[in-house]
Amino acid sequence: MRAAGIETDATIIADGVIHRVHVEGDRAGSKNAWYVLHPGTHPAGAFGCSKRGTSGKWREKNSLPNSELNPVDRAQVEAQRNARAIEQKRGYSVAADRAGKILHAATGDASKHAYIVRKGVQPFGVNQNRDGVLIVPVYDARNGRLSSLQFIDCDGEKRFLPGGRLSFGCFPLRHTRESFKRAVETRIGIAEGFATGATLAHVLGDSVAMFSAFSAGNLVNVATALREHYPDAEITLYADNDANEVGQRYATKAATAVNGLIAIPPTPGADWNDFARAAA
Repeated sequence: MRAAGIETDATIIADGVIHRVHVEGDRAGSKNAWYVLHPGTHPAGAFGCSKRGTSGKWREKNSLPNSELNPVDRAQVEAQRNARAIEQKRGYSVAADRAGKILHAATGDASKHAYIVRKGVQPFGVNQNRDGVLIVPVYDARNGRLSSLQFIDCDGEKRFLPGGRLSFGCFPLRHTRESFKRAVETRIGIAEGFATGATLAHVLGDSVAMFSAFSAGNLVNVATALREHYPDAEITLYADNDANEVGQRYATKAATAVNGLIAIPPTPGADWNDFARAAA
């Protein structure tokens, strides 16, 4: 969890139950991260952070591969894995239903929202709820179905709907969920955050179908899924110019996976929204 940027002083409990924990540096009282640790002969676990859009899996290094286990232990491992998969799928379904209800209720005009104004972008169909929080839908790039939501408050604080599926999640700028079904686009653009994608969608116009992938680590998933929808399209990854090179590294990996292009703003530490606002 620490390696993924999730620092917490919470006691990790190995009971096979999902626990939510506070992450150091986050708002007091918030519990944006979660983990589950399964005990037993072959301990394994998973974790994630709704604010950072990151997740991971773990198993004891000394655990033998399934192929080297005796039949009884192998059956136990498979049963645990199947149970976790079923529970996770059920959780994703519940979160998707909840996301739909929240999205349907968010009808407030977001054009004057502080975050939208500060970033100098258009809302591109994104609305705000009664509390003044932007509700950005997260669609599964493989099938176009709503899987989660991103919440952005006036200060730019971001978090994701707890329990929602983020892997392969994206938001299509200017387009509806039909964007995932029409294999007619000739130019596809993929950026990380909503504001970056909105900036590029405005600048590039309708000549590019622009998507936001929400995080650097999700760029590969979104790019490969969209390649399936658009086998002949030119795909460009619009990377953030991160000081730690995380954005560049993941964008390069995604571009390589889909035989695409990569575009990086020339200013160190900037994304394309930062670059556009500085040039305005």
